[in-house]
Amino acid sequence: MKVSGTSSSQQQSAILANETKEALLENIPEVLVNLVGQQGAVNGTVKIFETLQNATLNKQLLYDVLEMCVYEIFPELGQTG
Repeated sequence: MKVSGTSSSQQQSAILANETKEALLENIPEVLVNLVGQQGAVNGTVKIFETLQNATLNKQLLYDVLEMCVYEIFPELGQTG
């Protein structure tokens, strides 16, 4: 027996992901389009969007950003020796 709440939640997540992807594609910066062309900008935006859907990579990205912030606030922690 399937729990209906789970599939509904998955459907809502899929809908939100689609809406977010569409919003990103509609708002690609003009500078990027001029630099790499329309198709290149679309392909790059989709690739970045799909990469950011990976929970493990997002967690690692958060840790890396947090580490950089800590070293900026407390530079003595980055010193060796």
